[in-house]
Amino acid sequence: MSRSLQGQEKEEKCEPLFCVRGAIALFYLLIGIYFVYVIIRYLTAEANGDYMSPFWLIHGPVHEIGHFFFPSGRFPLVIHLLAGTVFQILTPIVCGIQFFLRREIPPLAVLLGWFGFALLDVSIYMEDARALELPLVSPFSGGGETIHDWNWLFHFFGCLHQAERISDVVACFGYLCSMLSVLLIGWMLVRGILMRRE
Repeated sequence: MSRSLQGQEKEEKCEPLFCVRGAIALFYLLIGIYFVYVIIRYLTAEANGDYMSPFWLIHGPVHEIGHFFFPSGRFPLVIHLLAGTVFQILTPIVCGIQFFLRREIPPLAVLLGWFGFALLDVSIYMEDARALELPLVSPFSGGGETIHDWNWLFHFFGCLHQAERISDVVACFGYLCSMLSVLLIGWMLVRGILMRRE
């Protein structure tokens, strides 16, 4: 087998799967560094809600769209309130499925980070269920009373007294996903460098 064919086979094995190289590697490196920064900001935030990642600009509106598609007038209030969080955490999952079906693996690491940050923001909302200190945004309330989703939901499910513990579990999973995202990005970058040297 010629060297050109061997090189082509290596490229086919590398590019679509678990490594990045070339100009796109710089993009992933910057994302990885930025994700580390975001994780540190969440970890060092002094108070609940002091920091939310810029991903909130995406999953914040998506959260409200979830409420819009399941209005309280047509659905039980519990479904209406849950829909916001469900839409928020499903968005990166649905995007990830699209990339997976196209066998574009590197973007999945980025989406895993986004998923982790979405969970961290959900945990902040959950932790506020008893304190009720976060400013609430509800463009689809129609001028009526704005309901704190997780205050109502925890009260409905009889676990409002466990709000902080549940929030901590969600936050731990969010940190796990976001840190795993950084590790995957780093691993793909290293693998790309090693593949280039072969």
